[in-house]
Amino acid sequence: MKTIQAVQLRKNLDEVIKLAMSGETIKVSYRNKPAIKIVADDDVVVKSNLPAILAAAEKIRAAMDPADLKKLQSMTDQELKDDYNEYRLRKYSA
Repeated sequence: MKTIQAVQLRKNLDEVIKLAMSGETIKVSYRNKPAIKIVADDDVVVKSNLPAILAAAEKIRAAMDPADLKKLQSMTDQELKDDYNEYRLRKYSA
């Protein structure tokens, strides 16, 4: 957690907002007394990670065998859950 004075907040508002959006919590003191905390809205932090998540998903998709990808795309949610549970049973019951 970073602590700054109110004067610094006024002078560097843009930078402070960017820090908060990146997930940093900023304490602001006014006349050497703690005054406020600045934190990002949860929606903003999640959205900032979205491009990285989508890029990772695309890499996984590109590395998959086309037949397996087609099979996954045609499965329902319940079929995916069942398939995953069977995998876990095989992996952890041995």
